[in-house]
Amino acid sequence: MSNDNRPVDLLSDAKGVYGIGILYDNLIDDEIRCHKHVILRPDIIAESDLPIRNREAFLHTLPKHSFMLTHEWTLHEIMSAEALKRNPRYQELEHQEKGEEWWTGDRAKLYRKIRWGQHKRQLINLNGMLKRLIAEAAEPNALKLARRFHPLVRENIYRGAATGQRALQLIDAFPVLGMVIYCPADYWRDRTCDAVKMVERGARLNQIASFMDIPMWARKLKPAVAHWFDYVPDGLHCYLPGKTWEQRLWLRTFMSRRSDNPEFAYWIARNVLQVGNRIGPVLNFLSDMNDWVREAKRKKPRCITRPFSPDMSVNTVRTENELWHEAIAMRKAAKSNYKLPAPWYPAGQVNGYQIVPLDSTEELWKEGRAMHHCAGAYDYRMAAGKCYMYSVRQDDNRVATIELVRKQGKVKPRQIRAACNAEPSKEVKIAVRKWISELKAA
Repeated sequence: MSNDNRPVDLLSDAKGVYGIGILYDNLIDDEIRCHKHVILRPDIIAESDLPIRNREAFLHTLPKHSFMLTHEWTLHEIMSAEALKRNPRYQELEHQEKGEEWWTGDRAKLYRKIRWGQHKRQLINLNGMLKRLIAEAAEPNALKLARRFHPLVRENIYRGAATGQRALQLIDAFPVLGMVIYCPADYWRDRTCDAVKMVERGARLNQIASFMDIPMWARKLKPAVAHWFDYVPDGLHCYLPGKTWEQRLWLRTFMSRRSDNPEFAYWIARNVLQVGNRIGPVLNFLSDMNDWVREAKRKKPRCITRPFSPDMSVNTVRTENELWHEAIAMRKAAKSNYKLPAPWYPAGQVNGYQIVPLDSTEELWKEGRAMHHCAGAYDYRMAAGKCYMYSVRQDDNRVATIELVRKQGKVKPRQIRAACNAEPSKEVKIAVRKWISELKAA
């Protein structure tokens, strides 16, 4: 890396830093230059580059695995692919016909060993290059601040904070406001250029927030959860906790359990941190609780002895919820007036499991009694087309129940529950998702 005035770029400079010659100009042109580049040097971040659309980058060394297609990870994939192309043994194995027996033999083990070894080798090479680039080019205070944010907005935050001390101070003091200025969504984009100028001339924080239509209470949101700002329900921000992990759990419940019942939302805002500290069990509890709350609101509720109140304690809600689920599971339904529609998907078999639609109210209540959960209470929701229930069986034994819902035109499993609303095995979850993906592909 030279000390001239050209941009230091994590991607286009990679060929010069990584000196073993596996990156070619055509790869750079075809695979990389379609992305916005990561420019680290503060002296070449132009005002015209800000504000810009979100651009994903880690701005640190890469982990072994990543679920985000960042600039750095894209480069790693190209490096690994090119290295594998230059390995004759791997290419020989790659072009062999691969039947079911092939994957269990010694050739498959060697194939995976070469692939994984190259993955680790190129990860070491790239991480060494990233360390040198960041150490020589990045502005340390802006980089430290940006790493507190989610990778979705991290690169833009760095670019904004590196432009000047006032921008850095604003982002540090008001993470949400800094995010909407330097990582604007469509709603804010037409105001961000003026907001950047207000920051540069030293306007007051409340003036900038008012201009961007950001309430001052949002200042309490930590950088790691600032991108979830829109999920805070109206009027409930006063219950927002203070710690980052608490805010993450608090916000995730509203992201996943959006409800048209304001009393239920009020109870969640006040009590969710007392339910537990792990998002999976907390969401499962709220899902079960929502069934009880929703049943209690019906004109003719079934098995409800004490309706839900938003002032109930967590222990009371837990007790009443369990009592209702036990009662509804043991209930023998009389002849139902609900007529269920045709199954969304036909019955199927995958990985040794049979997946059977519960296409009548009798079958639905029978499933609830056998599995000791509230599947029978979903009859009116199925009749309205809001969901569809399926039974997962293995050798005629019921092992799980699935609730399918439609979201944004796609059918997804909302719940997969074993007996007594327990978590099913990993094998059952894999089978269900494979079944759905095969049906969609058909």
